[in-house]
Amino acid sequence: SGGAMTAAADGAPGASTAALDCEITGFVPAVDVVDGKVDIEQCRYHVRVTADGEVYTLQRVCSAFFELDAQLSRRFPKLSLPFMPLYAMRGSDNYSKKTAHRARERSREGKPGHGKRAFIKSVVTGKDPSKRCMLDVAELEGPRMQGLLTQWVRDLLACNNALLVTSDEVRLFLTDARDDPRPDVRRSATGAGDGDDGGKKAKREVADAKARFSGGLAVESIEELLLESVPFERRKIGAKKQHQVTLSVEVAGQSVVWGFTSIDKDIAFSLSFNGTPVRAYERCVDAPYRLIKGKWESPTPGTATLTWSNDYSVWYGKQIVYKALVVPEGQLTSANVRLSRLRTVARERQDQMQAFDRASSIHGG
Repeated sequence: SGGAMTAAADGAPGASTAALDCEITGFVPAVDVVDGKVDIEQCRYHVRVTADGEVYTLQRVCSAFFELDAQLSRRFPKLSLPFMPLYAMRGSDNYSKKTAHRARERSREGKPGHGKRAFIKSVVTGKDPSKRCMLDVAELEGPRMQGLLTQWVRDLLACNNALLVTSDEVRLFLTDARDDPRPDVRRSATGAGDGDDGGKKAKREVADAKARFSGGLAVESIEELLLESVPFERRKIGAKKQHQVTLSVEVAGQSVVWGFTSIDKDIAFSLSFNGTPVRAYERCVDAPYRLIKGKWESPTPGTATLTWSNDYSVWYGKQIVYKALVVPEGQLTSANVRLSRLRTVARERQDQMQAFDRASSIHGG
């Protein structure tokens, strides 16, 4: 999690004069300590970032350092990157055993300063890939390792390559943007490409449709927040057909909340309560491009019916992805409070990213 931004103090001990700087300032061990070792997925480092005169703090799990190293090595295979010090710890090779497919892509084996390549052969020998990566907690939390990690990040930022300093990988590591769903990241994760076959294209379209439901700090409306934990439903609606969902409203004042999007083609939507229309039939022509959402407060107990209709189509079937639920009045109130807090945190993170972008453009330029 991130901290509020503050102005950088002039002349702070050990502070860098560069526009962008990073320092590891603390360690949070996991609760689960076994024989003095902790899982890299469960322990965290405190990270203080100085960007364009602004200072903010983050927490990063130990595995995030491994991930950043692997991502940069894959993206910049011909660049001589600094050695990531956690790889020098006994047991760190278990991380590579879980991510052997990344390790094989690296082309630096045998070069000075990259001793971790020596165990790549053991990566593919068939040992248990599910084994957790457990590292010595005393070594992880010691000032020596914190200093080495600080120097490693600073060496990355000092690389004579503007593309690396301003890369998404570094940006996501040094800002809380890594926790925000982003369309370009989602598209990359779904394997988008011109050479996709039909099956891959269909999966990508479904993934893109689900990505229109924002989550976390990307939530922009009360409907998205209320629907965040509701499972996705996906339905195919044939030509001249419709799909209906009925929800029982037990108490007056409860709200019916819905959100939906379609794949490739438009769809019509309407809402009725006890057989009486409360939201008129509407052909949602932008449903393939955005999330259609809404809520309606019931004045009495009864049954709400949500209808998606394809009655106007003669030849083509449609696909929809949707979520719907009934929300008690108290839950709606608490959700509004939470949404206000999320918007405050989102603004702070936006300030982080803007400061980082300004600093990286100077640092990497």
